[in-house]
Amino acid sequence: MAQRELDRLVNAIEGEDRLDRPGHRLEQGLAFAENLLGITRGRARGFLHGVWLGHPLHPVLTDLPIGSWTTALVLDLTGQKRAARAAVGVGLAGALAAAVTGLHDWQHTGWIEVRRAAVAATAPPGSALVHQQEVRP
Repeated sequence: MAQRELDRLVNAIEGEDRLDRPGHRLEQGLAFAENLLGITRGRARGFLHGVWLGHPLHPVLTDLPIGSWTTALVLDLTGQKRAARAAVGVGLAGALAAAVTGLHDWQHTGWIEVRRAAVAATAPPGSALVHQQEVRP
């Protein structure tokens, strides 16, 4: 039953053409920024895509904040506050790296993937903001 609901949600997202206009504007802005920074070709582009790894880098990096924040939860529950804060910090760094590589990959995907990414990109910033508050002294 849950899988059916998830399939219905994904199909609704994929069919939502209202995500195309903001997605296209973001894609243009990212392309402009990457052109200014000289990332459009060469080593930087290959690095952000994960060519050196032989696998796209963004999906690998998304696991870092998930694992780090889960670790922080366990450490916090066991009273290891300092270690939990360090794990939150690692998760924030991983979230930033995942965001950068995800935005870079965004402009090289088809429209169905762009629609999915538009929805997926809305949750991590909120989560990162919440966790960032935990790192402050």
